[in-house]
Amino acid sequence: MPYSLLRRLSEAQLPVAVTAEEDLERLQFLRDAGYIRVSFPAEAGSNQPPAATVTKVTALGRMALRHPR
Repeated sequence: MPYSLLRRLSEAQLPVAVTAEEDLERLQFLRDAGYIRVSFPAEAGSNQPPAATVTKVTALGRMALRHPR
């Protein structure tokens, strides 16, 4: 669930590198919702493994954690 990942990120020392494929999809959801700032540097078709770096949990993301759906 994306919110459990959001909680883990909010408790982590940022920046955090994420490589688990199931978490990469969740990061896209959290980014699109405005809850985090994340970069996905590897381009499609690259021979590097997929990875992302989370640099910030936004104020909106922290509010979502206080008031889960």
